[in-house]
Amino acid sequence: MASRVAALALASFTMAAGHPEGEDTARRLFYVEDKHIWGSPAQCSSHVSAGPADADIEIRIGGLPNSTSSKPVHLQWWAPRASATTYDPLTSAVNCSVHANVVVAYPKYSDADFNGGNVRVSEAGEAVIRVRAPATYLVWRYVAVPHIHLRLCEGASDIKRSNEAVMMAGVDMWISSVNPHTFQIVSAGPYAGRSAASSSANPSAPGAVAVIVRVVGTIDRHSSTLPASTTVEATTPAPTTPAAVSQRSAEISAARDALDLNALEFSPVYQCLLERRFYDHFSAGCVQSCPASSAVAHGQCVRADTADPRAQVRMSWELEVDCGEPCWHDKKNATLHGLRLSFAGHLDLPFQEVEVSVGLVALSGRRLAGARSVYLTVKVDSNRISATQGNSLLASYPQDAATMTTLLGLEVLAVHSHAAPGQTTESSVMGQGNDPYVPAYNDVEPKTGPTSPTSPVSFLPTEAIIGIAAGVVILAAIVGVLLWRRQRQRRAAAQAQQSKAVEDKTASPNEKTEV
Repeated sequence: MASRVAALALASFTMAAGHPEGEDTARRLFYVEDKHIWGSPAQCSSHVSAGPADADIEIRIGGLPNSTSSKPVHLQWWAPRASATTYDPLTSAVNCSVHANVVVAYPKYSDADFNGGNVRVSEAGEAVIRVRAPATYLVWRYVAVPHIHLRLCEGASDIKRSNEAVMMAGVDMWISSVNPHTFQIVSAGPYAGRSAASSSANPSAPGAVAVIVRVVGTIDRHSSTLPASTTVEATTPAPTTPAAVSQRSAEISAARDALDLNALEFSPVYQCLLERRFYDHFSAGCVQSCPASSAVAHGQCVRADTADPRAQVRMSWELEVDCGEPCWHDKKNATLHGLRLSFAGHLDLPFQEVEVSVGLVALSGRRLAGARSVYLTVKVDSNRISATQGNSLLASYPQDAATMTTLLGLEVLAVHSHAAPGQTTESSVMGQGNDPYVPAYNDVEPKTGPTSPTSPVSFLPTEAIIGIAAGVVILAAIVGVLLWRRQRQRRAAAQAQQSKAVEDKTASPNEKTEV
């Protein structure tokens, strides 16, 4: 029961490593955002909308790539469903509804309460977006800052990966980005054209589990979580009015790292674990049980162990990247974690067996202005594949500039495959020992397989389960001692009776009858 990894014994493993033909390897582990908003093969001009008619706020964003007659640019956005409790995101996050996790926080595009839209960017590089005051949600032990995801779509159908988000922490509002884009908030205010007649009600929508009642401390623009001093209060399963809010408070007191929670929000592995299912690397989706020809490791359907020694494989690429100073900004952790996920998906291995590193080298005078050399290195330590297989699979990873641009969220101009130099600057390594997102996976990883949400112990903390188990052991020991004592008493009584019988048979001769 204490084991956190489900194991599946297999005699042999013959599954091929291939994936569906024409698959976009770089995007296969980022399909989660397409569950919140439409994905490929939609056109950029599909689903054009200025946002909900009953939107609460509108935000003008500038610094976007401008549309031209030959190449239009669209800005698409989506946010969690509207907060069940009324609050003003332009003033404070207080009274914002909090959902249990990211899975239930977002409506799908087809839902009545979809909270997003799609507009054409002007020739001046500006666009206006509208949303209902969004709820937020818990990610692991943190409360996410209320936010709106942004993504660009250029030309006819070039949908970009979502790398930007409008972060709303009351009077402080900013755009979080993977690189130093010029995106900026020009203005933000209440939506004057709000239609009161419109209804965003969705009776089947999950209810919030808490509401924010206090935010104390300075908001960190490099973090996507609210301060550790933020207080929330638990609500009823489906709150409809402020009066329905329970007064049982919970203080968010855990140490808060400056993490970009998009890494977990867009991780399909984490999503599947939240849904109490496995992530199948072979089909790139959530499954209730893994294929018979696969193994289970860390809640993922992967290649089975082999009898061969562990193989250690390394491969590097030099990327010519167009970025400023610094290159990464506040998305480095999320990018490195995404790299682990993507290469693990290509190899059909648990991401826990993949390490990635990214290092910059000194600028060369021959390079274009703003271009830098970035070395991406992937290391694999696993006994699920041989060294030959590992090298072959890594070499088959798409190495075009477009794929690498999607992976890093930076504009990659060219890709060259060769070993990294001995000396790099600003080198960053992420593996199982230092990935800051690993504890979040460990908390939701299945112990012996997916657990039913109705299980009477499914929501008990590990300490409680261990305590119950210890109590059972102690009770069994007490019962054993009592049974042993009772058996001893019975034996003693039987021996006493036997002794008395012997005494009767050996009575004194004076008591015998004379002839």
